[in-house]
Amino acid sequence: SRAHVSFDGGQTWTEYPLNSNSAYQASGDPSVAFDDSGHAYYGTLGFRFVGPVNAQNPDVLVANSGDGGKSWAVSRIAQGSGVETSVGDLLDKEYVAAWGRGNAIVTFGDFRLGQKGSFESARIYASVTHDAGTTWSKPRVISGDLDGAFVSVPTVAADGRIYVAFLNTDDLTTG
Repeated sequence: SRAHVSFDGGQTWTEYPLNSNSAYQASGDPSVAFDDSGHAYYGTLGFRFVGPVNAQNPDVLVANSGDGGKSWAVSRIAQGSGVETSVGDLLDKEYVAAWGRGNAIVTFGDFRLGQKGSFESARIYASVTHDAGTTWSKPRVISGDLDGAFVSVPTVAADGRIYVAFLNTDDLTTG
């Protein structure tokens, strides 16, 4: 993943890599947020390839930058397991929101896969930081007992309340 940053109102742009570590060969699904002090948070997925066409289920990563995006520190928030066609946890759709000074939340889906990659359940998890990304809380389920929760989007209201919208496929017959 790379951040494209402008310091002159969009007239020119510079690319800065997020440099997590050599364990990840690819990344994807980026999301960006800034807190009130201008600290940046960049959520992405980290992929490790285990063959020419197969990757381990991705990890959720959040990078943070206190210098406008020139340099980044990366934290692994959650670790996927297995591959898409095996038993494991497929983590996906990590989105970030931030507020105040040094506060951010990342939400993501955890798709539990059974034998041969069959779908078992999906829940939404959240992790927060209150120290500008230096430490993150242990992810916890925020979608309750739902087994079909997908694609979460966190939003921070003016009063500081955090709202997370997500798709629920547990009951597709209710209108």
